[in-house]
Amino acid sequence: MNLSNTMDELQKSLDEKLKDGSLTIETYKKLSKELDLSLGEYTLFQEAKSSAQASGKLSLENANLIYRYLGNTPDQFNRQPLHVKLVLTQVFANMIKPVSHMSN
Repeated sequence: MNLSNTMDELQKSLDEKLKDGSLTIETYKKLSKELDLSLGEYTLFQEAKSSAQASGKLSLENANLIYRYLGNTPDQFNRQPLHVKLVLTQVFANMIKPVSHMSN
């Protein structure tokens, strides 16, 4: 998966929704604020990203993209546009979700 392409596609979709009125700017801002990271979440995300890249679960290209958007502080991530926050939050959720085991 190329995260940059995913972000571009989501940005186009959000722009269309803003243009046609199915997404209001107020809702856009509210969603963006709800996706802000605390210092603890930010640190966990950085660690999960590094671990996923080191284990081969995340490409170097995507790891570098995530690193650029996370920046050096949570505030840098928190200033990102909604499409970036949505994609990276989903990536983060997938990195930290526990592995479930199915018993037969």
